[in-house]
Amino acid sequence: DDVARAMLLGRLVSDKIASKLVSERLSRPDAAAGGWLLDGFPRTPGQARAMASGGPAMLPDAVVVLDRPDDLAVDFCLGRCEDSATGDVYHPRYAPPPPDVESRLVWRTDDTEDVFRGRLATHARDIDAVLDVFEAAGRPVIRVDNARSELEAFDEICDFLDEIENAKRGPATRAARKEARISAFAAP
Repeated sequence: DDVARAMLLGRLVSDKIASKLVSERLSRPDAAAGGWLLDGFPRTPGQARAMASGGPAMLPDAVVVLDRPDDLAVDFCLGRCEDSATGDVYHPRYAPPPPDVESRLVWRTDDTEDVFRGRLATHARDIDAVLDVFEAAGRPVIRVDNARSELEAFDEICDFLDEIENAKRGPATRAARKEARISAFAAP
């Protein structure tokens, strides 16, 4: 399988394959009904153009880019590990595993500094062109400094998405969802 081979080698799949996989997934009824969030896609201008030309169901309501310094991104990614029994993801410094899980931890074979630095260089080269595609399609875009407090970054993203939801669905929906979000964090 092309996808598995590419991942094993630490490479990205082609724009054609990635776009086809995403298009197939977003065309399912649950994505249309409940919405969707993509993490790490689109990575290239070609993938962004495929989304923009795929019709309204393929265009996001908004685009959020989390910017963080390369050294911090590499440090975070190189420490990622997974519980082989549950699939839960941990990091020794940022999200340490419980002691009873440590013996089951596995690290991805494609997580090397060279691989990440190459991906970061590609990202730096392509991100403006990717965002240009969505801005040209009339989609709001925000770049968030993710090297600061997670709560500050989260608050900025929520405010941005609240504004979009308010414009799309009205202030009553926005207020109800904001109250639900606050209640979810306040719950024990």
